[in-house]
Amino acid sequence: MKYLKNSVASLSILSGLFCLTGCQDDGVLKGEVGIEEYVPQGTNDVAGSVLIHIIEEGDEDSRALPLSVLRMVDIETAQNEYVKFNCEQRKDGKWCAVAQIQKALDKPFVVIPVKIIPKEFPEEARTVLMVLRQKGATTKSGDAITSVYSEVLGKGTRCYGPVGNTLGSVLLYDQISKLGEEYLTANTTQKQFSMLEFSGDSYEKTMEDWSVNVGASFKKTRKKGLTSSEKGILKDIKDFLGDAEYERQLTSMLKKKPSYVWTGSFDLGVSGSLSTSESYEYYLNLYRVKMSEVRMNMSAFEQEKKDPALLALLSPTFVRALNVDNINTTAFYDDWGTDIITQGSFGGYNIYIYGRQENVYEYSVGFDAQGSLSRSKPTSTGKTWKDIYANAHSDYAEGHFDVAYQNENYEKASKAVSLQTSTGGDLAIDDPQKWLDGFNTDGSDSKWALIGYNVSSDDKDNTLCRLYPIEELVGQIAFTYDQVVTDKTEADIEAVTRLLNNYSELLNAKDDYLDSKQVVQRAKSRLVLADILIKSGANGHKNGEPTPFVAQDPNDQNNYLTYYPVMANANAPCENGYAFEPTCHHYIDATDNDDKYIYYALAPSDKCLGIVDAVFCQEGTAKDFNGGKYYIPRGVHADHDMDGALDNNYLFVKYYDEGVDIDPSKKITAIGFANIDNHDVIISSTGGSELRMNATETEENKFNQFWDKKNWNWYAGDRSGKSWVFYEGGLVRHNRFYVVYTTQDLPIQHFREGSVWQPKRWGE
Repeated sequence: MKYLKNSVASLSILSGLFCLTGCQDDGVLKGEVGIEEYVPQGTNDVAGSVLIHIIEEGDEDSRALPLSVLRMVDIETAQNEYVKFNCEQRKDGKWCAVAQIQKALDKPFVVIPVKIIPKEFPEEARTVLMVLRQKGATTKSGDAITSVYSEVLGKGTRCYGPVGNTLGSVLLYDQISKLGEEYLTANTTQKQFSMLEFSGDSYEKTMEDWSVNVGASFKKTRKKGLTSSEKGILKDIKDFLGDAEYERQLTSMLKKKPSYVWTGSFDLGVSGSLSTSESYEYYLNLYRVKMSEVRMNMSAFEQEKKDPALLALLSPTFVRALNVDNINTTAFYDDWGTDIITQGSFGGYNIYIYGRQENVYEYSVGFDAQGSLSRSKPTSTGKTWKDIYANAHSDYAEGHFDVAYQNENYEKASKAVSLQTSTGGDLAIDDPQKWLDGFNTDGSDSKWALIGYNVSSDDKDNTLCRLYPIEELVGQIAFTYDQVVTDKTEADIEAVTRLLNNYSELLNAKDDYLDSKQVVQRAKSRLVLADILIKSGANGHKNGEPTPFVAQDPNDQNNYLTYYPVMANANAPCENGYAFEPTCHHYIDATDNDDKYIYYALAPSDKCLGIVDAVFCQEGTAKDFNGGKYYIPRGVHADHDMDGALDNNYLFVKYYDEGVDIDPSKKITAIGFANIDNHDVIISSTGGSELRMNATETEENKFNQFWDKKNWNWYAGDRSGKSWVFYEGGLVRHNRFYVVYTTQDLPIQHFREGSVWQPKRWGE
């Protein structure tokens, strides 16, 4: 008797010496029957294509392997002291290979090759690897940590779903738990409290940051299955060299498949709670309490190790799911998941994600997120999650800042979205401090949850996915059978080839399957000018003015816009870097009783009507031109609260009318104010097109290119001259300016800090 003993798992592979314990001679001579009288039509072989059969001690049903035969066959069992197999016919007439237990196992499991032989057709024999294993131990009462591990370890999971989502068991935990330290390691003394936060990122980047930090990054290395040309080559090998060489080459090709990187974006189960629009920016805070971690060393089972201990861990239900000719890849991934959980960290976590339509209103999105938390209802300890973040030295929660700006209208204008959820710990507690304290109490381990697929022993590349691809396990099963069964018949070769082909199909189908589950970031429509107006401010440069404000969209009562003051750039005759103030004496000799500022609002083209024309002129004058009645004055007029003979010029705009203006590319993206008395230089412009103070030479060149005269236009009603200046009348005027505009795309990627420049406020 020969044994190949595994020093850690105590696994024996019994092969080489077979004991014929099969069927009695039924008196039929070879030549009197054909193979079709052994194997029914539509069946591949006498074992029904089965490669692996698992027998649990104490489970009578698992002792019988149904055979695909119509009459008695011989059965040869590799010599061993534990079991032998007989061919028996059940009451329903079906034949089975039935295990006769000879001795109770004194080791966790043993793998026994069993050959099923049609008497007259030994070349049609099939070898099945019978896995005899001890009955799995049930989780001990009170063994909470073991119970927590058993809920996830070895189970299939959908990588695109919530962290720790599980389907059926692929590898059985009660068998995994018997493995030695070469295969399974655990650390139950972690107790690590940590916080990670990210601010100002897109939806896609936010999801990536989250996935990377829980070991579910999908920038992962994968393999492809057979290509069409490779299939053609293999067909020729099969036709000319036979099945054995075909199977050998197929195995070699699949083992040597080169790796490549597949990237994807998933929402980890928060679909519908957040906006996937590219126009949104997000804050993410991941607060984790890691109490323990466990890891299976899957590399110990890979083909180079030649270690069939893997077979002893398999779920019988999963093994049966592989026993098909042409696998339905979509149904397989739906039913079993995309990956297997083979390691993870346990404890609890709280995740908080806050998003808003990108803006530069007051503070960055990180401060907006904390402002929203600060309005949470009081808890018994008086602490909110903002306090917890502050104690962990958050860049946004520490210190105090005025959140009065975050009123209802601001929330509407910023289109704020958020989610916050906790996993693990005592979820009945709504006080964050008490929730955290609960991890230090006795018995808290019963409430631990899987909080990530990564463990401290992982390599430094934290962008890798720590889940084990389920299709790779299918390949390992086929490779293991191929290595253990060294004297394969033609029928064995065909059976293992079917599984290898299923493996190849799963490899090739994985990308399309994952692509179908992606939550793709929606490209934002281009930014356009949603509105522009003149607004009065306190006279005399009041400290802190002018400030942005939120107001109802003049074209949609259910929509709110954020308005920003335009800035006087370095080309302006005065107040450079501050708000552009048309009432300044550098523009007109008159006494003003208030300060006037020009405000603009930007929005994605599909979220507003937009503007197609703008001009300074009197209310009656605009109506004299063709289509002038469709121009609307926005804000106060030039002579408002002025001492002097000025006309009451307004800033008139014509909004986009989709019934007339059928081309949305005609929407204005930026308005500039050109100085007639200084070669039409642009002295101020709306967001995304401005010239910031202390601009570099490159920035100044880009500004000049954007505002090149060939790129802009002015009042469509009369473009014969440039008489449409802000001030009319008999007073002395200097640095006269008029409205010009452009419809070209703004030269910025995002409407965020560093892309749009707000003017300094008076007193700064």
